[in-house]
Amino acid sequence: VGNSAAEWVWRDRYRKGRGVPQDDASSLSYYSRVADAFDPDEKDMNKVRIMVDSQLRVADYYRVGIPSAGIRVDYKFAASSYLKIATTYGHPSAFYGLAIMNIKGQGVTKNPKQGLKWLIAAARKRHAQSEAYLGDLYWDGKFVEQDRTRALMWYILATQSTNPADFPDIVDRYDELNSAASEDQRLEAQARARVWDGQYPAGGVNSAE
Repeated sequence: VGNSAAEWVWRDRYRKGRGVPQDDASSLSYYSRVADAFDPDEKDMNKVRIMVDSQLRVADYYRVGIPSAGIRVDYKFAASSYLKIATTYGHPSAFYGLAIMNIKGQGVTKNPKQGLKWLIAAARKRHAQSEAYLGDLYWDGKFVEQDRTRALMWYILATQSTNPADFPDIVDRYDELNSAASEDQRLEAQARARVWDGQYPAGGVNSAE
């Protein structure tokens, strides 16, 4: 992969538009090259991490598509990539991608129940976006029985699982739900969040994007 770590950091800045103009087409090209160079026998775990992350970024791009960058949606490719990464590496971001695709019926048969299972699997690894998504589902009562205390619990956990600068929308949504909840709901949600955090503590690879 050459000087992969340095180039990965640089390309990730272009993907996020941090300090440089956002360039999704260039980022996709780079991530694709790294993903295509994947060596299953690689012993350097830092290189393996970069290769797997690149595979995830490629799948993400093809799941959402970015017409302005000439990136077309390819649900079948994205679903296949997520499944391979999920089953081989147990990566929470792959669980999340599969969850979204199952819930929406993108590239797979629509199956919200299976999507919820993937979300819970990712939440056990403290994946913030999955926790927030669960929070929204419980708040609205979509695919699950409405439970706003549980919804707030998931958002408390989501805010603990990530750097607020990375996902300010999660923090904003938490503030919104917290303000709308009753005092009893807030106290119960905090207690439930402590129990979950005791079983599945945040930190390390589990809270990766």
